[in-house]
Amino acid sequence: MKRFMYFNPTKVYFGKGVIDSLGRTISESAQKVLLVYGENSIRKNGLLETIKNELNRSNIKIIEYSGIKTNPTLESVNVAIAIAKNNEVDAVLAVGGGSVIDTSKAIAAGYFTHGDVWDLFHDSKKIKNALPIYTVLTISGTASEMNGTAVISNMQTKEKAAIKSILLFPKATWIDPFYQTTVSSEQLSFTAVDIISHVFEYYFAGYRDTRFVDFVSEGIVKTVMESTEVLQKNPEDEKARANFAWAASWALNGFTSAGRGIGDFSSHRIGHAISAMYDIPHGQTLAIVQPAWMRYCYKNDIEKFTRFGKEIFHLNGNKDIVASEAISFFKNWINESLNLKTSLVDLGIRIDDIPKIASNPSIHYPLGALRALTENDVIHILRISNY
Repeated sequence: MKRFMYFNPTKVYFGKGVIDSLGRTISESAQKVLLVYGENSIRKNGLLETIKNELNRSNIKIIEYSGIKTNPTLESVNVAIAIAKNNEVDAVLAVGGGSVIDTSKAIAAGYFTHGDVWDLFHDSKKIKNALPIYTVLTISGTASEMNGTAVISNMQTKEKAAIKSILLFPKATWIDPFYQTTVSSEQLSFTAVDIISHVFEYYFAGYRDTRFVDFVSEGIVKTVMESTEVLQKNPEDEKARANFAWAASWALNGFTSAGRGIGDFSSHRIGHAISAMYDIPHGQTLAIVQPAWMRYCYKNDIEKFTRFGKEIFHLNGNKDIVASEAISFFKNWINESLNLKTSLVDLGIRIDDIPKIASNPSIHYPLGALRALTENDVIHILRISNY
């Protein structure tokens, strides 16, 4: 294992009814919040009213900004920053999934920026201050509720980029699985792939002698696969929903990178390029890219891919065959159990467009940790997805 320092400053309130501590906790550092959320789902299930009541009970003034969509944009971030500044808020409260939370982090960082907030996405070291961030999670998947990273799309440049800072870790997050029972089957599938891909970005990054976090990583993958299949049949199964939500938070809160070092993140970068160009949900892009990347790179770490096949799919035999079969099993699971497309062609993306995707500014070369990828390598990976 490599030497490391692990620290996660986010306080987590988990379980049914935990929203009752929201106002009291936020009031310790803020009296006026920018309440950021997406569409109407939190109105329908009563969460928005519950949150407002809790904030009002603690005499916290509310400024609202809603309408955040999947693949959040720089444009919406800039509008929200202006609202936050004009109203002199002292915290941001995100109610939603990764898109809402990422938008809120960008707002929190941009609040103290006099120039273009997009500059921070090309140099996170420029983030010197940020508003306190609080989150109420309604869709588990990105682990943004428990890390310091945010991803935003610039529709003018067709680029998807990330910021990362210790200042962007939420101060506290509330996860009540009850409020996730209305998540659609399709959205559940998208987030399941995203969670597993988060695990893979460190698990398949070429690190050895990391048995403990290997077991933890495999546990997260097994939990997500098993609970997803239960939830596809019964969305209101609160035990499965709770296990799914907690596994999602631990997939990318820094723990699975401990002792390993930097992650690979090739699949995420390529997926970001596809999302930026075609406005396709992030999870769907990963359903295409992740198995193709695995197929292209697995021989760079046969041992770990063989372990994956044995631990997740209970495969045995020659390690070259087990490693290869494990990738096929995983791709089939995405296609059959999650009902997601696993090729670019299935999404209507022309093969002729593949070089454009590989040259998108969302991808920075050289790419990857397990295997350093060039633009030509990415072209080959995207072509593999079609077979």
